[in-house]
Amino acid sequence: MQNMIELAGELNISDKILFLGSRSDVNELLQALDLFFMPSLYEGLPVSVVEAQAADLPCLLADTIDKQTDISGNCSFLPIKAPAEAWFQKFETARLHKRRDRRQTIIEAGYDVANNLKVLLPLYGINA
Repeated sequence: MQNMIELAGELNISDKILFLGSRSDVNELLQALDLFFMPSLYEGLPVSVVEAQAADLPCLLADTIDKQTDISGNCSFLPIKAPAEAWFQKFETARLHKRRDRRQTIIEAGYDVANNLKVLLPLYGINA
């Protein structure tokens, strides 16, 4: 993280970035966002995108991220080297999104903790 802080200083953008460190209130932070943006060079299936979808955020992701990540239908994928205008157009579209409860979507996709416990605990010989 120190490298990122130093780079932000070198780029003179430190006043536009908050380095929040490790958090236990990510779900609350996600409620303050309008869009989840991940222009990553190397990703598989990031849990952070699943969390963003649980908060019903539209997600703008690089096409390096596995398409199976889109469990809500709210993910758009663009090539990491797409022109800035293409990314901006997706940002503009995301502004129109109206949030709704995504609990059932998350459950059906297999990401519900309670349902997973029912499957995992018996595998370890624990009766729930």
